[in-house]
Amino acid sequence: ADKTFMNTLKLKYKISEELKSSDAVKSLFSKIDEVPASLVLAQSANESGWGTSRFAIEARNMFGIWCFREGCGIKPLKRAAGKKYEVAKYNSIQESVEAYMLNINSHRAYRELRRIRSKSRADNSAPSGMALAEGLETYSARGEEYVKEIKQLIRVNKLQRFNS
Repeated sequence: ADKTFMNTLKLKYKISEELKSSDAVKSLFSKIDEVPASLVLAQSANESGWGTSRFAIEARNMFGIWCFREGCGIKPLKRAAGKKYEVAKYNSIQESVEAYMLNINSHRAYRELRRIRSKSRADNSAPSGMALAEGLETYSARGEEYVKEIKQLIRVNKLQRFNS
């Protein structure tokens, strides 16, 4: 049962099947970890226009997550010609949050965020939304400007108070 559970987690979090158990566990620990509430709230506010965007209302997508199969979501009105992505559609806000958490914790684009979080853990400190925001440069085409926006949202709205 433990081996089946471990294999399920390895598949879900995109960890190589070839890794021996001890290395797989170490890799899982770096991926299955807290994403500070301040960061989640700031990104959700930014991506969904504080819950007022078309995608938040029609697709319950609070994080601007894309999908790449026709019909998997809602086509953006200003999507560039020849592009095939849609903005993913979810059955609930909870489903959107779960997809975001899995994305942040497993996609290769957010390795830096996970590295920052792992370093924080190694230093015996709780992960900070402000620090982890530095690992979000690839979340948006706006890159460093996006990181600055997220940090500003955390600071101005005092979102750190929601961290555990």
